[in-house]
Amino acid sequence: MPLVRASDAMLKSVGVDPDELHRKELELLARAPGDPVVREYISEFHALARRAAELTGVDSLTGAYNRRRYEAELAKLQQECERLPTSPESPHRRKTDMPGVERRRAKFFSMIALDIDRFKNVNDRYGHAVGDTILKEFVERINRRLRVGDFVARIGGDEFMVIAMDSNGDAKALAEDLRSLIGDIPFNVYMQGETILLQVTVSVGVASYHNDTQTMKGLADKALYAAKHAGRNAVRSATDL
Repeated sequence: MPLVRASDAMLKSVGVDPDELHRKELELLARAPGDPVVREYISEFHALARRAAELTGVDSLTGAYNRRRYEAELAKLQQECERLPTSPESPHRRKTDMPGVERRRAKFFSMIALDIDRFKNVNDRYGHAVGDTILKEFVERINRRLRVGDFVARIGGDEFMVIAMDSNGDAKALAEDLRSLIGDIPFNVYMQGETILLQVTVSVGVASYHNDTQTMKGLADKALYAAKHAGRNAVRSATDL
């Protein structure tokens, strides 16, 4: 019976140290090598961890925020946007009791929409296990570049959205960094007893602060489509349209 494990990101999201858990698993397997009950016990624990992660808003495969958590965070940002003037530079700004940190958070966040190029071809040619490996590594690479307060959410099979705080001036540069992190370094995947290198690219669309998050998301999506139409492996901003 093959072991089915939760990702390290998922385990961390529910307060489990992945390294410590792995050490204990090895001890159990060494004491009872080949025992199906032990292997079933370990797999059941990981299944519970995945379900717990889902409830806390974490995607069970990648450890990114899931769609439910993403929409909840977007709703919070929308509430903050509604408490701001339509034009932050207007001389007739209305008074607000919003703390300064929240005001900056709402005022300067950006949305970065990412879609893995031709990901269906990867699944069709190499299988879903390889596709899953790529999705997990994809999110790990994204998280290595994000800053405190930023987050990445998986909103579809191979569709992701980054919310980048305090980024109106440099959101496109951040998006280009993310594109480069994915496209410039091949992915190592294990397949049929050997490790192979796969080249994966991503198209990226950027939209910076707008007082309505749904409009902002629509702009990010349009910029993403423009990046696809430009030949993929590209970044486009809503200001380019």
